[in-house]
Amino acid sequence: MAPRYCWMDHQGHRIITHIVKKEIPEWKQGPYTAQQSVVHVLNGEDILCFMATGGGNSAMFAVPIIVLREPAPVS
Repeated sequence: MAPRYCWMDHQGHRIITHIVKKEIPEWKQGPYTAQQSVVHVLNGEDILCFMATGGGNSAMFAVPIIVLREPAPVS
């Protein structure tokens, strides 16, 4: 099982942004502000999120999968 991290702190956000920018080069800035709520999903919490079509709601499913596939944290 993967190590448990606190994704909500500054380092957790930095790791998520780094992984997303590396795996999805089109996202040069990383996840949008609204998409940063994926930290709750990564922390094992349930979320309810309302976003407009085209607002990046698919990232709420994709980003946790991409992040958890990473073999080791980024220093």
